[in-house]
Amino acid sequence: MSEHLDELLARREAESAQVIEVDEAQVKLVIFRLGEECFALRGAQVREILPAGEIFYVPGCPDSLVGVINLRGDVESVVQLDRLLQRSGARDNGVRDSARPGFILLLQASAMRTGLLVDEVEDVIDVVESALQPPLATLPSPLDQWVDASLVWRDQGIPCLDGERLLRDYRARLGQA
Repeated sequence: MSEHLDELLARREAESAQVIEVDEAQVKLVIFRLGEECFALRGAQVREILPAGEIFYVPGCPDSLVGVINLRGDVESVVQLDRLLQRSGARDNGVRDSARPGFILLLQASAMRTGLLVDEVEDVIDVVESALQPPLATLPSPLDQWVDASLVWRDQGIPCLDGERLLRDYRARLGQA
């Protein structure tokens, strides 16, 4: 019996010596909610997370542009992300009530910096790159053009938005308007 135990221990030690630790690159993700849906953005593109305070309306702007904020003396535009993504739960005219104050994700991408108005910031997490999977083939249009990956978080699939592509397309649409 002792020989069998010694053999098992020797085999386990040999196997553990063969284990190679690999440092896999990690990605920081900001997970947020629009209505009942969760989405993620890469943390490298999110410069700041701000509580949605007073947003000043600017006449003549596109529907998706809620207005501007004063951020430490700089004027920053604020885009209503659910409208930009054409999600069904879009807020009416950017109006927020105290029960649904929201957050602004200050996004820097595609040579553009703007705030994205979201309902709730759920978490900021670090995940290994291999946890990001290809986007689901069942994503509805036009959302499918702005999602570049998905991940499972808290037992639900979360689409990861490509902030670079999203703002590039938004800027191109503004140039055509």
